[in-house]
Amino acid sequence: MSRRIRNVRAARLQGRRAGAISRLLAIAVDVGAAWVIFVVGFAAVGLVWDFLHTGDVRIASPGPWITTLITSVIFVLLLTFGWATTGRSIGKQVMGLRVVTDAGTILSVRSAFLRALIYLVFPLGGAWIVFSPRNASLPDHLIHSVVVHDWMPALVDLQGGPPSGQQRA
Repeated sequence: MSRRIRNVRAARLQGRRAGAISRLLAIAVDVGAAWVIFVVGFAAVGLVWDFLHTGDVRIASPGPWITTLITSVIFVLLLTFGWATTGRSIGKQVMGLRVVTDAGTILSVRSAFLRALIYLVFPLGGAWIVFSPRNASLPDHLIHSVVVHDWMPALVDLQGGPPSGQQRA
């Protein structure tokens, strides 16, 4: 396996702070993943319940409050798990991004959970990226985290200079 980034644009972005568009797309994937997990999980539980306790198989439709509550919990758990283990949620993985501390380490479980909770409670806090000189959202400022383009973790450079081992094209 090669340790070289073949795409010139990707090589230039490696280790640099991610912008608003890539981060917005990543969070959209995460919201979609949470919703899919909820729908599949709810349908599976409903089918098993009906199979074991009734002779009639039908999937109930949960109310909007239940749907919102359970999907929100799934969303926060997905983000927390991803950010505290690899620095990547499903969306960050798809977009080639990683969440790290200002020092470049993976977030603690507490920091990852707080960051996910802030995103849930203040979804427009992500819009602060547009005004921030360091491409930081509200959760990034509060938790002291950074989102970087990261296809090869060894090349992350939080100072914004050229990634180590790579030349500028």
